[in-house]
Amino acid sequence: MTVKRIGTTLFTALLAFLVLAGCAVDRPPSGGPPDNAPLQITGTAPEPGSTGVVPESVRFTFNRYITAAALRNALSVTPVGTGHEISADGQHAVITFTEPLAENTTHSITLHSSLKSSRGNELENSYTYAFSTGPVLDTGRISGTVYTRNNRPASGITVAAVRENPRENGKLQVIDVKPEYNVQTGRNGSFEMNYIENGSYHLIVFRDRNGDRLINIHREEYAAGRAETIPTGTSDLLFRLRQPESTASDQPVTAPAVEPSGAVTGSISGARGTVVIEALNTASNQWHRTAVPVANPSRPEPYLLEGLPPGTYRMSAYIARNASAAPAIRPWDGGSIVPFRPADPLVIHPDDVRVRKGWTSGNIQFDFR
Repeated sequence: MTVKRIGTTLFTALLAFLVLAGCAVDRPPSGGPPDNAPLQITGTAPEPGSTGVVPESVRFTFNRYITAAALRNALSVTPVGTGHEISADGQHAVITFTEPLAENTTHSITLHSSLKSSRGNELENSYTYAFSTGPVLDTGRISGTVYTRNNRPASGITVAAVRENPRENGKLQVIDVKPEYNVQTGRNGSFEMNYIENGSYHLIVFRDRNGDRLINIHREEYAAGRAETIPTGTSDLLFRLRQPESTASDQPVTAPAVEPSGAVTGSISGARGTVVIEALNTASNQWHRTAVPVANPSRPEPYLLEGLPPGTYRMSAYIARNASAAPAIRPWDGGSIVPFRPADPLVIHPDDVRVRKGWTSGNIQFDFR
């Protein structure tokens, strides 16, 4: 064989290798539209919800290529501490258990909404797969929505559930406790915990910036919520994030009234005490508030929020508990986790409200029931 023929053969072999390698890469065609479709789970084995099974592994099939590294950073197995290994090949992933599974126990695998394909496609919501090694499958469920401090749905927020009641000297201690269950909020800020054991739980809601799945109240935004414990079967929970403890202030600035302006009117139901109506201008990021005394929770109480510059607003209302008689309106109290102090009861209007010069936008209702 001549040198020329050797070179041609090597070039042909190299070209074939590159073509085959390119075919194995999950990427959109060059020049085409971006691939914004969500990552989806198209199959599982064994079947989800199976009872009386003791599988050696669980297999997931996706609509996009997935990597073991991506799964490792976005997967939780319950009971906590269950030994497992993760492998992935193209659109398939396998979770192999490395130790005997607990008997008569519901086992679950949660894929969090932060999971991305090799193209960057994300799950729209966390997904929980479950099976039971006994005849009964746990069916407990808790769901709700998490918002940012500016009343926008908060995606990718960790919601952890601690079943035990860890206390030290009578005070709740959850900072270093590994949760029994955890999920992440989806694109619309919603979360849903499924297949959990019935009972009451401490919910720890926080933005897990370092990925350790433990809250750091001094560095991470979190939400305390309105109750220290939440029973299974609870739905429509609402959380609003507050700043970390190390932040000097969590109080947004209230803008002075300017001319020309408009107003918003509506009513309050199911509340007693001082209710603060607040509106956030989406362009200037400034807050406007008015306080309304409510004596009868069973009767709608009207309100009027005036002096709003024309624009689009995100509306909310909260009960300012322990409000003083001082003329200044006390900003919303986001509460704390340690020691536990509930956040002020809060209602967020689901839609943006348009305010026009010289007009009053009406029928914005806030129901605390």
